[in-house]
Amino acid sequence: MCDKHLTAHNKTVDHVLVEPTSSFSNKKCPIHKKLLKYYCSEDAVCLCTSCCLVGKHKGHEVELLEEALKKKKETLRNVLEKITMNRETTEKKILNLQEHKRKAQEKADDEKKRVTALFEDIRRQLEVQEQRVLSEISRQVEEVSLSLNDLVKQLEMHKDELSRKIGQIEKLHNKTDPITVLQDQESGTGDQNLKASSVCDLDDFMISLVLHKSITDLITNMQLQTSFDIQDKRKLLLDENTAHTFVVVANDLKMASDTGTQQVRLPFPQRFTLYNQVMSRESFSHGRHYWEVEVGDCGDWDVAVCYPSIERNGNESGIGYNRKSWSLCTTKSSKYACVHASLIQLLYPVSSVQRLGLYLDYEGGRLSFYQLSDPIRHLHTFTTTFTEPLHAAFCLDRGAWVKLVSPVFSIKP
Repeated sequence: MCDKHLTAHNKTVDHVLVEPTSSFSNKKCPIHKKLLKYYCSEDAVCLCTSCCLVGKHKGHEVELLEEALKKKKETLRNVLEKITMNRETTEKKILNLQEHKRKAQEKADDEKKRVTALFEDIRRQLEVQEQRVLSEISRQVEEVSLSLNDLVKQLEMHKDELSRKIGQIEKLHNKTDPITVLQDQESGTGDQNLKASSVCDLDDFMISLVLHKSITDLITNMQLQTSFDIQDKRKLLLDENTAHTFVVVANDLKMASDTGTQQVRLPFPQRFTLYNQVMSRESFSHGRHYWEVEVGDCGDWDVAVCYPSIERNGNESGIGYNRKSWSLCTTKSSKYACVHASLIQLLYPVSSVQRLGLYLDYEGGRLSFYQLSDPIRHLHTFTTTFTEPLHAAFCLDRGAWVKLVSPVFSIKP
């Protein structure tokens, strides 16, 4: 404490200097009243000589305070390095989210301009429809913006916590008192990783779908220069050779139902034999496609797509309960759910589903289900990498029916 006496002291002995203190009680063993000289790594406490020889720590692995201090400081250096890297990663995530928000706003602005330009070519009575589409875009961009703001806020808070932790560890690292450093418990971990959060995006297909439905409800055969521009149309028909014997397929091959009456059919190898299911003749192996399905309000149903290699018998043949099919269905409790690989996620539409729109982007690995109500609502999107052609598929309980009500629209990229 006195520079003059300290200088003289250092000429005669080589002692480790510590911060001045008004009390030495924390440097003595509270049991034996002797100076603390050792550190028990098993119990993470400092010990005196008597603790090591006759106390409850007898036989434990102990080491000198100076050696333990070196190890603790090495641990602190590693923790500091990890947390510093974590903070840098967090900063990058914040920048990426902010960039994502900017691009989402730009994308929304482009969509608004596209829609506005289109409606300028239509008569005045279509202004209501134009506003409906613009409102959908605004709703989506507000939803995306709110989601991104929440994620940025979480990361900012995480960054502040990391900065606080870094300051705390740096302060502790600079201390020379081994007791203070070794007995600190808060700074000994570097596990500060933040769980990854999903980032939502604008549903540009739903925007195009709302636009398309709004126009076609009023004006037929109108050529629209939108991203929903139809490349070609083709019929989507059911394959009676795949239908379970309790599935009745209509003569036009567009409707399937389960009336509880067993049909007499030949035992083709492609026929489903356990579940009341049926597949389409046509399949999709590339491109973007959209079709619509009506569903009944009696009995449970599945509206799905599946690979042609799906099992036709046994538990693995159930639509949604394997890795070869993706389904949206009703459940026994009158709820809606999406199912893939036996994983069930409940859905909560605001009204009962009567008509569905299915959008398939094969190369993009996207299958989306839309409730064709007013307004149109997105129900669920599966994302994966498709490895086989995809067929439309249905599963029906007694009293249920489904109907293909539109051709397949193949959409230009």
